[in-house]
Amino acid sequence: MDDLTSCVKSILVSEDDNTLSTQNHSRLDAYKKKSSLISNQAERRRIRLQEQKKKRESKVESLRFQPLTPQKKSIPAKKSCINSLYSNQLMFSEWLVEVPSDLDKNWLMTICPVGKRCLVVASDGITSVYNKVGKLITKHPSRLPGGCRESKTDYTILDCVYNDPLRTYFILDCLCWKSHPIVDSETEFRFYWLKCKLDESKEISAFVYDNPYSFRDVPRFSGLDLLNIRNQFEKEFEYEIDGVLFYHKEAHYEAGCTPLVGWLKPYMIPEILGIPMPDWVLRQAPSDYVNVRNSIEKFESEQKMRFEDKIGADLKTDNLDNSLKNVDIGMDFNESPRQEI
Repeated sequence: MDDLTSCVKSILVSEDDNTLSTQNHSRLDAYKKKSSLISNQAERRRIRLQEQKKKRESKVESLRFQPLTPQKKSIPAKKSCINSLYSNQLMFSEWLVEVPSDLDKNWLMTICPVGKRCLVVASDGITSVYNKVGKLITKHPSRLPGGCRESKTDYTILDCVYNDPLRTYFILDCLCWKSHPIVDSETEFRFYWLKCKLDESKEISAFVYDNPYSFRDVPRFSGLDLLNIRNQFEKEFEYEIDGVLFYHKEAHYEAGCTPLVGWLKPYMIPEILGIPMPDWVLRQAPSDYVNVRNSIEKFESEQKMRFEDKIGADLKTDNLDNSLKNVDIGMDFNESPRQEI
């Protein structure tokens, strides 16, 4: 477990990331930012790619001259339902409001199912599932490397969408497979590596006693011209489609929002990409749908209200808990667990 902890700290969280997380509340980064509407998305993509390259070069240089010193054991922290190690480690998209000029050459498309976004960590013979803020959702065995007793010395970290009707984790991205971290690899390689490993591990898609949930890949496509994108929606899908992710081929996996990953609802594609879509896709649009800008602003307004309501409820609960700590009731007090709002 110490190896897993040190690996995750080195590949997922940097000192810069920790500094940023103290300035912005974690839940504010859990949905698409409004900045994508008011800033030059293409310019931010160019800057992000440059920063990514410099970060990699800097990391290589630091590893060359870094002395090998034993790591001090950390003092165990107070138990919490939130695991800070896996908090805010998922990579999120921005709304695709500016079409990349190189969409057909340097971008990949993924069609995402409706479900719950989660970080899946298989280690020490068990598979743990965390939500966006690092709260443990569930634990169960799996045949992922590290997820069962036979492979407990390995560990695997996946970015998934869990679809409850199909009892399936659809894998969006791979951060680490069988103790080999690949977050600093480009998207095109990560997706290729993931496909190869899934082809070698057919057992993880089966429903058996030590793999009660299926792990499967999502459809991915390259060569994103008009005809190819439309043709993908002429096919039948076994799951309800939530939206479409567009990944830049050179993007590394990084925590938080990035302009190198774009997101659209399928019914937004005609307006943004100028591609006609089948009638069944257009019928998915809400009855009050006007256009993409209006829909994004409405979405963000609703998310802000939910965030403020959640924070207000948490503050009230914390105040109540602090009050109870100062009360001597002179008897056993069995507190029932709080329900998440």
